[in-house]
Amino acid sequence: GSHMHGTAFVVKLRGLPYAVTEQQIEEFFSGLDIKTDREGILFVMDRRGRATGEAFVQFESQDDTEQALGRNREKIGHRYIEIFRSSIAEMKRATGA
Repeated sequence: GSHMHGTAFVVKLRGLPYAVTEQQIEEFFSGLDIKTDREGILFVMDRRGRATGEAFVQFESQDDTEQALGRNREKIGHRYIEIFRSSIAEMKRATGA
């Protein structure tokens, strides 16, 4: 419900391969519950619609969010992924969602 709006479970990813897919991100966070709606995984694009290597992922719970943050510096492909705590507001600003 709307009362949950203040406590969003959002993390920001940096350093993603440009060709990364939602499926790869789901596999990276395997075992955690990513929100299933269209705001579960959002890729940040530049003005020309190209990937920037950043994305936002929204989880279902605080516990999953903490576990996700614990995977900072793990790899997708050959790249180390940086994971930061984020917010709905930051996600909407960055993605125009």
